[in-house]
Amino acid sequence: MRLADEVEILRAPWTAPVVVATLPAEVHYTTVAQITTDGRNALGEELRCIIEPYDYDALASRIRWRGEMYENEGPPMVRRFKGEDHHLTISLRRVTG
Repeated sequence: MRLADEVEILRAPWTAPVVVATLPAEVHYTTVAQITTDGRNALGEELRCIIEPYDYDALASRIRWRGEMYENEGPPMVRRFKGEDHHLTISLRRVTG
């Protein structure tokens, strides 16, 4: 797997976050189906980050990519290959406040 980007794993305090790790990553947008309030499906874009196996604490961590801070949108997805952890996929949303 080619991880061409780089992300920083951050911990609180969020006004001056502490970098706990710098990891190679692949960050990209993907198209996802979302259910609207009237029950129909709509297509949307979601930012996803793929990193090597890492003990990522979704509740206490954020990710900085290209100078912007992101928090996870749900739990990280562990991808396995031949019975071993291969990588993590983390859905991201931008921190705006």
